[in-house]
Amino acid sequence: MLARFIFKKMVPGDIDKLNRSGAKATSGGGAMDFRFNPWVTYEPIVSLMFPDREVANTGNTKYVGQLAGGEGTVEFWAPTAQRPNEGRLARVYSIPTLHPDKIPTGEGTVLMFLGQRVDGFLHATWVSETALSEGNWHKRVQGFLLEVLQKTSGDDNAHGFMDIQRGFTFSRPETTYATVSS
Repeated sequence: MLARFIFKKMVPGDIDKLNRSGAKATSGGGAMDFRFNPWVTYEPIVSLMFPDREVANTGNTKYVGQLAGGEGTVEFWAPTAQRPNEGRLARVYSIPTLHPDKIPTGEGTVLMFLGQRVDGFLHATWVSETALSEGNWHKRVQGFLLEVLQKTSGDDNAHGFMDIQRGFTFSRPETTYATVSS
């Protein structure tokens, strides 16, 4: 059962990140991670999803979570001094279930979906607009994500989270889902 999740709308430069190809900052390329802000809003959900913490030699905090099925770990880094408002899902290219070959095509907008089950394990996948519209989703999760997609345009960097257990959400663009009940 799903406890909480974060998501990010795919933009053209995200494919470069997943393929580990050149930095194209104007298309969302740049570093090989997915960025989330504002950190003050994301930090509570990241702390729940990534319970292990390490401090790097640079002094930055790395949050670590376990992928389901023994597929390894996922890292989420706290902000740096250069980008004090952004946390980042690091090394997205190393998450097996987020391989670019697994991205749905011809199904509308695609979201990176990183969920945490009630047992604490993480599951990363791609979710298409078609799968959300036609699939068997929890009504609140489905409604929340579809509303975000309806409010985005073109290359908007839509992102957010929902904590089903604790009853709170956040999204850019904003939605009517201010609180959640299970």
